[in-house]
Amino acid sequence: MTYAVTKNSLKALNVFYLVVSIILIAVAGAAKGMAKLSSAAVAGGVIACGVFLLLVSVLGFIGAHKHHQVMLFIYMIVLALIFIIQFSVSVACLSVTGGQQRDLVREAWIQLSADSRADIQNWGTCCGFDAPTGAYYNGTVFTANYLGPSENVHTNPHQRCPCSDGSNSAATGNLVCHDDGSGTEGTPGSGYPTRGPKGKGCMAKLEDDLDKGFKAAGGVGLFFSFTELIGIVAAARFRTSLKQEANYA
Repeated sequence: MTYAVTKNSLKALNVFYLVVSIILIAVAGAAKGMAKLSSAAVAGGVIACGVFLLLVSVLGFIGAHKHHQVMLFIYMIVLALIFIIQFSVSVACLSVTGGQQRDLVREAWIQLSADSRADIQNWGTCCGFDAPTGAYYNGTVFTANYLGPSENVHTNPHQRCPCSDGSNSAATGNLVCHDDGSGTEGTPGSGYPTRGPKGKGCMAKLEDDLDKGFKAAGGVGLFFSFTELIGIVAAARFRTSLKQEANYA
């Protein structure tokens, strides 16, 4: 009875892994095809995880079905390694502080391709990682000394205006700064650069959901790590049952 239950439990667990892997591959492929993910590295990474999980699930299922001791042993080793890595990452996600989250996201932002940054900025209607700050910015308007008396914000945009498209109008909807019509500096246009529709940094858009995302990732990771632990125990018990059956025979 225990032998049959262990075998069926192990096979069912690997069917579950198989379904999850197919979902991962399908979602990543669909997102890439619909241009939701411009970065090939992101889509490729998700697909690679799905393929790896698919291979592990097939290995475990065949090992249980064929009563193959070597395959089950390899399956246990692979699951143990995945468990250690996933459990460690999940605990880190659950314990990371707000400042650490910001540093991690900043490093990830630096590594992103231009297309991936553009996707995020279009999705969040934001520009850059942080909002403009410093002596040239008072929270709403860039001051007269922002670019110097002879420079034009539209033809020679400062690095604090990374999303400016050179337009002289705020109506375009894609500027971090635009002419407010209140001064005489720069031509064309008579005003100083002010905050536009994309004047908010993308981190400000992300930070509200960032903590929830880390907690969700940690919780899901812990759940899967414990299912992997169950798989290791089930495979070990099944191998023991096979040995006992062979000895009785």
